[in-house]
Order: sequence, then C-alpha cells, then structure tokens
Amino acid sequence: WQVSTDGGVTFTNIAGETGTSLSLPSVTTAMNNNKYHVLISGCGTVTSVNATLTVNPLPVVVISASPSTKLLQGEATTLTATTTPPASTYSWFKGTALIPGATTNSIVVAYNGPSDLGDYKASVTDINNCSGVSNVITISDSTIHTSFIFPNPNNGLFWVRYNVGPAA
Repeated sequence: WQVSTDGGVTFTNIAGETGTSLSLPSVTTAMNNNKYHVLISGCGTVTSVNATLTVNPLPVVVISASPSTKLLQGEATTLTATTTPPASTYSWFKGTALIPGATTNSIVVAYNGPSDLGDYKASVTDINNCSGVSNVITISDSTIHTSFIFPNPNNGLFWVRYNVGPAA
C-alpha cells in the first residue's frame, strides 16, 4: 500500500501494510485528500486506481445565553447554538435528559421553579452525519440574600422582608 500527500504526484510505501486491505485507525483532518493505492505483484506489478480519502471535520458547537444565565423567578433566557459547519439536526439536553421537541438551533429557558435551573447543552449532526456536542451552560438563580423595607421612606410603620437566595 502507498500513500500520496501531494495530490498524487509522488507515492510512498506505508510501513508494514502488505495485506489485502488497508485500515487507517487514526484518521485526522490533516489526512484529507490523501490518495491511496495498492501495488499487486506476481507476474509483473499492477497498480490499483487511486482512492482519495475525504475527512469530514466534527461539527464545532458553541451555545450562548441571552440575556443572561442568572435568572429571577419568572424571567427567561434564550440559548442559541452556533455550529461550524452548519448543522442539519439539533437536540437539546438538560443535564443528561433529552428535552422533548427541542430540535432547532435555539430554546427558551423560563425560570418558573427550581426544576428549570441546571446545566444545558446541545448536540448537533451535520449533513455528513458527523456529530458534535456543545459546551455546557448553567442556568442559575440570581437571587441573593436581601432585606427589603417597605415603604421607604416611611412614617415609622413598615414591613421588613428577607429574601433567601439559593444555597451556596
């Protein structure tokens, strides 16, 4: 077996490869467009036609949140996945659980209770059937321990409220 890394101008032997088939266990994007052929010898030498290796890169997926990853109860944020190359299918996860029906490049996360908080990620598949997984974004409660005095100013009669945020 021989390989050409210069478009088929020159070929070099692949060390140890003398079998009836060639297996490339560690393919990288740097090997894209390499050409391969086999020399068959017996009564003379016959060279097979060249086969060109096409390496499709895995999609790179990055998700972002707008306007924020820290929400007050009742607020919402939009998570958007950006992919290179473009994706043909999207799947969204909260933790390890698939979010049913979330199949576009963005989802809205509304904070209606503690079960809405957590880690979110996207998985995509491109037109070459290559898959990639995004970074993880954590949606958390933005409430901190605060005290409120109402009304303010007051005439000596007022309410004091203490808001307890999430446990640290």
